[in-house]
Amino acid sequence: LDWPLKARLHYGHPDLMDKLQVVQQGGVSKGTKGLNLSEDVFAGLDLSLRGGWTVYREYFHVGKGRDMGFMSTLSFYAKVSMGNAEQAITRQWMRLGLHLELQQLLGVFYAHVGFYVNQSLVNRVTKAFCFTAAFFTVSGAVQDIFQGLAADMVSSYFGYFYLLFILASMLPYVFEVCLEEGLQGACWSLLSSLLALSPIFSSFQSKLMAYFFETTLNYGGAQYIPTGRGLATAREPFVKLFRCFAASHMHDAMEASLFIGFSIGVDYGVGFYGCTFFTIIAWFIAPFLFNPRQFESVTHQLHDFLEWIAWMRRLGSDEEKSWYAYQVRLQEVRRNNSMLLVILGNCRFAAMLCSLVLILSAYPLPSLAHMEDYTALLVYMPPLAHAAL
Repeated sequence: LDWPLKARLHYGHPDLMDKLQVVQQGGVSKGTKGLNLSEDVFAGLDLSLRGGWTVYREYFHVGKGRDMGFMSTLSFYAKVSMGNAEQAITRQWMRLGLHLELQQLLGVFYAHVGFYVNQSLVNRVTKAFCFTAAFFTVSGAVQDIFQGLAADMVSSYFGYFYLLFILASMLPYVFEVCLEEGLQGACWSLLSSLLALSPIFSSFQSKLMAYFFETTLNYGGAQYIPTGRGLATAREPFVKLFRCFAASHMHDAMEASLFIGFSIGVDYGVGFYGCTFFTIIAWFIAPFLFNPRQFESVTHQLHDFLEWIAWMRRLGSDEEKSWYAYQVRLQEVRRNNSMLLVILGNCRFAAMLCSLVLILSAYPLPSLAHMEDYTALLVYMPPLAHAAL
């Protein structure tokens, strides 16, 4: 990214920039801690807009001290996803997109906002194909030709593109290890990662980044999340895992499972079902699979279940003790948007409209012209509607 693309922005050590050039051209100070959450990246943005670029000088190859636990790692990815969403709506990115050369623009886009847009699109397409399979399976009640066309489309595209996405995500890692340790070391590293169930973690991480990127892009509310520097070996309770990942993963996994259930009866191909089931399982079990000592004791699991039931029934203002407070906190980011924009901007609203059209096509309403009672309602409803408004 440093050379020849000149697409590297500033992320801390070991990135270097010319301090005198930055100071003489307005500095790097920013006005808000929400919009400018990723202050180091904004420094690189301003430097690139002023004709410079960040260079990479790594004198010692050492890792930064960081907590590598499941929760801390995902908290870090949530933070950078929110920061990239805030960057995507700024003037700096618009100006870079208008004035950069093509090769530099592609490098900047892929390494920053484009990476998170890709995660968002892949996870949206996964649910969209599940809904497509369910919708056209049920549409057989209207016309059988829809089922065959949908089966051909889903079986021809989804599985191949999903595998291509996974391959494209793995290739940079394989090439990096191959350059440092050779082809044999790269193959061994890849095999050890697969045995450690890294695809499940990667699928879960991709959904998390897409959720926080989309939520921040739509409603704002980016905030700094401290990630810590400790060694995470403590077992997290089920209530905490549910609070952290229900809205981002488990709800969508349940919806996708429901769509797959409605698609039973039509064969959409091994690739579609294999990729979909893998994604749904990863969204469901990853928090428990990577939680230390999760399945060590039946007593702990029973205690977690009873604590979750009590948490669902309590009322209060603390989200750690009450499901009600948790739901209120989830809706806080939407307070600055109108209800109309929240509803119309939701893909579930489009799915509901499609389902309504399908139901009316399969079971049309009786004609109102020959029904005196309904005719009377048509006369009285407009004044009542105006009065209600």
